[in-house]
Amino acid sequence: MALRIRIANIDDVISMSVIHAKSWEKAYQGLLPD
Repeated sequence: MALRIRIANIDDVISMSVIHAKSWEKAYQGLLPD
């Protein structure tokens, strides 16, 4: 599998926000009440 790095554009906003939210939820799971 090849990895391609590129500059993000406006079409990436939704995917990037989902990744950000999911990683935050996983990282802080159990530390703060739901």
